[in-house]
Amino acid sequence: MFVNRKREMEFLERVGKQFERGVKVPIAIIGLRRIGKTELIQKFRANKSEILMPYMNLEGTTSSPETYAQDFYLAFLKEILRTKKMRFEAVGSKREQIIAISSKLGEGIYFKSRGLISAVDSRDYNELLKVCFSLPEEIAEELKTKVMFFVDEFQEFDDLNNYRFGDVFKIMRSVVEKQKNVLYVISGSVISFMERVVGDPAKPFFNQFRILKLRYFTKEDSIKLVKCLLKGVEIDEKTSHEIFKNTLGHPFYITAICERIALESALEVDVDLVRYATLKEILDVNGKINILFKYIFENSLQKANRKGHLKEILVYLAENEGATLSEIARYLNKPSGQVSNYLSSLLQTDLIFGSEKKYYYRDAIFKFWIAKTQLGKDIGISREKKATDDYISELEEKYMRASTELGRAKEYEFKVKLEKALGLKLDNYISED
Repeated sequence: MFVNRKREMEFLERVGKQFERGVKVPIAIIGLRRIGKTELIQKFRANKSEILMPYMNLEGTTSSPETYAQDFYLAFLKEILRTKKMRFEAVGSKREQIIAISSKLGEGIYFKSRGLISAVDSRDYNELLKVCFSLPEEIAEELKTKVMFFVDEFQEFDDLNNYRFGDVFKIMRSVVEKQKNVLYVISGSVISFMERVVGDPAKPFFNQFRILKLRYFTKEDSIKLVKCLLKGVEIDEKTSHEIFKNTLGHPFYITAICERIALESALEVDVDLVRYATLKEILDVNGKINILFKYIFENSLQKANRKGHLKEILVYLAENEGATLSEIARYLNKPSGQVSNYLSSLLQTDLIFGSEKKYYYRDAIFKFWIAKTQLGKDIGISREKKATDDYISELEEKYMRASTELGRAKEYEFKVKLEKALGLKLDNYISED
């Protein structure tokens, strides 16, 4: 369910209008998994526009350059069909679909599509990517239109570098940077990776994208979502606030907990039910948040070496957030240099991040899950009040507090710098809302 994100929608609308006037502003949308990036993109694409808006999710498409190139081009061709309201039944191989669609769209596009197929067959991957990224511009020019290309889970593009035919980001930039008719909006959930791609001076896309960060919902927006999800159910302000407090305003967590509440009670909701539903979703084998966390955990460590030591560090940090390298090395009884390598691997997963030589979880709820399930062991949750109260107290007092305090410290540090630079007295930004 899409709720609010008004500011972000208006931002994308301004980008689209600027593009229609000939001004390109590439965008990088960055945020945690299930924070609402894809929903924002699809809501924006649903708006009527003269611009073509193909969408591609890179998960599962980067197993090979051939697969990626064909999926990318198919996403583009299908968007042309959609805007022309032409029907197409996706049957056969990717190659057969490309030929079938192209034959519907005219001789010029058909001829260009044959060029892509030839590049696939050549197995010259460098040339294949160049052809792949050139075609949307060439076809947009032929159709006298513009293309706003949405590429979701952009961090997966890096997998193509395993084929060692050149830096795929450099190849992409060499083709797209001078294009006038194609604008890219990339999106990713591995925050540290995405920030490096667009913010590291050594990277090809340094300073090429404007960053749009999707954050947690405010208290007001969280309660609005709760009321939408629990329409017809009696819920007071205090109980709604309990949902916000237990989720920090993460829309997926709010949705999962409200679904559980609806399954447990038809008419009335109280704080005790909210607390039970929260724990059921986070810790129970069938909880949606639990299932998501298992996927994130397993997927994040899938490519990592020394998984045993990485898991030990994650469990230790869940109970000792803000630990330093030397403290973690002491706990593992390993040399600091070796542990530094482990931490580098963990930082690449984006489960944790470093700040001032200390290490923290990106998501306080995930940290709580790691600590309580010991990396995914199933826990049975009952509705016994004392047990749920104890769990929730621990969640709020121990696992959420450290993240909030870090945020406040960072906010204060930045505020002081701004006050000195601007000669102004500024109010604190972060609040309970």
